[in-house]
Amino acid sequence: MMPVSPGLPSPEPPLLLPAGIDASYTLELVKDPFPYVEVTLVTHGAPNGTTHLRMSDWGGVEHTENEVHALAVTVEDGKALPVEHTEGALWTLHHAPGALLRVRYALVSTQYDVGYGSESYYRPLLTPSLFHIIGNTALLHVGDVAEELPQRFSLRWKGFKEAGWKVASSFSVEQDGFEVTATSDDFRQAVFLAGELRLIRRDIHGSPLWLAVVGTEWGFFDNALADAAAKVVTAQRTFFEDYDWPFFLVSVVPVGQYSPGSYSQGGTGLTHSFALFLTPKTDLAVRGDGTGVTWLLSHELFHLWNGHRYRLAEPEPLGYWFSEGFTNFYARRLLFRAGLVDVRAFVANLNDEVARYTLSPVKDEPAARVAKDFWKNRDVEKLPYLRGDVVALLVDAEIRAVSNGNKGLDDLMKELLGPRKVPPPNVTPDTFLARIASYTSDAFAERIRKVVVDGAPATVDPKLLEPCLHGHTEPIGPYELGFDESAARSRHVVAGVSSGSSAYRAGLRNGQHVVSWKVHRNDFRTPAEVVIEEVGANRTLSYLPQGKVVPVVQFTADAALPASCGKVL
Repeated sequence: MMPVSPGLPSPEPPLLLPAGIDASYTLELVKDPFPYVEVTLVTHGAPNGTTHLRMSDWGGVEHTENEVHALAVTVEDGKALPVEHTEGALWTLHHAPGALLRVRYALVSTQYDVGYGSESYYRPLLTPSLFHIIGNTALLHVGDVAEELPQRFSLRWKGFKEAGWKVASSFSVEQDGFEVTATSDDFRQAVFLAGELRLIRRDIHGSPLWLAVVGTEWGFFDNALADAAAKVVTAQRTFFEDYDWPFFLVSVVPVGQYSPGSYSQGGTGLTHSFALFLTPKTDLAVRGDGTGVTWLLSHELFHLWNGHRYRLAEPEPLGYWFSEGFTNFYARRLLFRAGLVDVRAFVANLNDEVARYTLSPVKDEPAARVAKDFWKNRDVEKLPYLRGDVVALLVDAEIRAVSNGNKGLDDLMKELLGPRKVPPPNVTPDTFLARIASYTSDAFAERIRKVVVDGAPATVDPKLLEPCLHGHTEPIGPYELGFDESAARSRHVVAGVSSGSSAYRAGLRNGQHVVSWKVHRNDFRTPAEVVIEEVGANRTLSYLPQGKVVPVVQFTADAALPASCGKVL
């Protein structure tokens, strides 16, 4: 992409930094000569006279330096300061020690159609009706200040109210701006959006929960989503007995295009907020695997404790079995305990997680492979979520066994993720394993270490959750469509049929003419249907899209659960 020069407004106003403010940001919506947002940062440079401006590669988004256009820096007397683009998303400035700096640049959206993936919607977005950024990939900051030290930030919105737009952020819904004390890391780990928003408020223990909803083509009403979010937030704060949340925001943005029978949902937990990205017409229904929008909310909001109460040592993916996998476990558990999903959905989600872990082609890979290929391989990316969920199940059962039912994983989590510590402590996988050992035994913790570090298989005993859930084994195979879907799409001809596959056994053969097909990608439980053209009539072939089957532990529940199961599930 060629660099752009929006022609930043001039002359510049006097260079001022309000008393008590360490860094002041202004976001200004400019419509001419084309829409862009001018970002102005006013802050003091480093005491040694060399300041480094940084942007983050974050959430799978790379080369964030490409989002910075027309970068210019001036000092108090208005003189321009040379800017050296050192490398990647790093710029170097030389100035008088501690000089007051004005950093200005433009954010220009590279896309109007927001794609399904996070590499699309984590980048700055600017459309005729929406401005949306995650601070990590849009806000330049002084990289010479320790990220864990609290600072006083101010942010001013300019030009948005005049355009008839509403604004919201992880810190405030005040329409002119706000001031906040936060670490540099927390300030940038935040969402800032403006546009044709609808703001809906709920109160939880006297503190506001705000929803900022973009778009109208949803399968739910705003109030229904607000009520669901409030129930999830209440359940999790009650679990930790932690109500010290003066402000919280859930933002909802449409991504991709609606297609009947398919959906996409994504989101990320941020500072005092959750950014949600959904396909248009998404509803709040629970999916066949027990997931859905409410489950996604539960997972991401649990990260406000499991993830934000500590700092994972690099490489972070080594600890994702705990930060992500245990979060999967509690997303399911707390939704069930709060009555937001029934036992059917609870069991469906549990069975799906156990099956996907058992069938994962990378199940035996060590944590080192996860750290290396987490952002490169889809199966590797999913492994710590699945592995950690199953490990949480085993740890919970072991704690209950050794304590004669007096304790469980809940006690470990509340102790570990209790009151905030500033700065949050640095942890490694050994931190979690040591805590598990303290609740069980060194021998058990070593077995878990072999699973999460070395890649040894985790074994689920079918009797693990008796008498609440009854386990058995089923023959299940990994998702395998059995033919080349791209050939069917481009030429309407069957090709690439795997001999011996479920598709082959159902009657699918190379060269057949395809009229239509219906598949649920990566869903090995729902039959695929392929309509082929034959002389005189069309024929529908239906089959389970599974590869080689293996025994997989699955659970069922009685119609009425024993009363004691409230603490087990």
